[in-house]
Amino acid sequence: MTNLLKRIDEIVKALENNYYPEITYKKNLFEIRQIILSTVGRVSDSFAAYEEIAKAKIDYCTANEYLIGVLKGLKAHLQLQMNTNKRYQVFISSTYLDLIDYRKAVSDEITFRGHIPAGMEDFTACGEDLETYIKHVIDESDYYVLIIGQRFGSSIPTDENVSYTMMEYEYAKSKGMRIIPLIYSGKQDLEGNDLDVNKDKFDKFVSKIKTKTPQYFKDENELIRNLTKALELEIKNHPQKGWIRL
Repeated sequence: MTNLLKRIDEIVKALENNYYPEITYKKNLFEIRQIILSTVGRVSDSFAAYEEIAKAKIDYCTANEYLIGVLKGLKAHLQLQMNTNKRYQVFISSTYLDLIDYRKAVSDEITFRGHIPAGMEDFTACGEDLETYIKHVIDESDYYVLIIGQRFGSSIPTDENVSYTMMEYEYAKSKGMRIIPLIYSGKQDLEGNDLDVNKDKFDKFVSKIKTKTPQYFKDENELIRNLTKALELEIKNHPQKGWIRL
């Protein structure tokens, strides 16, 4: 698909600059016809417009102008189709004990939307040190979802003041990833709450997250609503490489 879009750009540029002399006009028409047929078929608006241009009694310069419009419209259609057919890998970052059910709900929602969730559930039996492997999975992901509950969590081996969640966040930020932060604001104490001993470190981390305009959630339903809205906006406004469905 990428090569096809590149070829469309090349033809448009040639038509705009009259690189094609009149003698090659029929050859141009034939190639454009084949591109349209191979991508959107005979019943498309692009093919109907092409047919009108091919049969019209107009000079080749005017025809070129019309063909440019058809090709640009076709390109826009193909780009939209590519984005629609993409599956994105979404890295889910959070502490675990306090957010088990929330993580599962987010993972299920991402899967339901046709995308690929990735997170600590995938880190078992990895053949390298955990921090290196986590960074590898983040590198392969398109978006980063950060869920903050009521737990600082386990520290990385090299620094007791940095949790695995903090490390993941800082690494994703250093990579320039699109980050979707979600912070629990409910009144109920979550399982595994460790803020009685780690509140200062937790608050310092959360203060960084609050500069990113996070979404807040009081329960699972509100979490999923906010996640879905934020992820859809990210995909629409900041599409990433993703995976193309075949």
